[in-house]
Amino acid sequence: MSAMGRTVGCAAASVVALLAGCAKSDTPHATNSTTRVPASSHRSDATHPAETSGDPRRLCENALPGADVVSWASATVAQFRAYQYGGPTPTVPLAQVFPDLPGDARGAWCATGDTTSSTHWWAVVAGRPAASLITINGPGEGVHRGPLSGPPQIP
Repeated sequence: MSAMGRTVGCAAASVVALLAGCAKSDTPHATNSTTRVPASSHRSDATHPAETSGDPRRLCENALPGADVVSWASATVAQFRAYQYGGPTPTVPLAQVFPDLPGDARGAWCATGDTTSSTHWWAVVAGRPAASLITINGPGEGVHRGPLSGPPQIP
């Protein structure tokens, strides 16, 4: 496997800035889902003004109540819509997300630890149901990483 291939495989295991190399056997399995958290489980801005404070961790915790939020990063709706992975024809899973919001609306990338080897990524905007991005399964997933600089990098 080429050095670039190993880098891409490692990127799928976790967010690029947090993973510094992995063995070929550590390449995780990623699945895409369009499931959304039910609106009934989401809290509105009016009752939780901290959601609009720009704190991505707080946005994630409020949008995904009861979930184990393991990582988070600031984002905009335009960044959600532009996010893509794979190729040669890339997958753009959130191209139509939050259609009634402008591209500059603030939000957060959120990662929840579903199990000790699974991380579920979400796109979150205050006052809206969280949009499911992808679940990544493999060694090193589902662990607390804290604040990040962006979304997951998927091969």
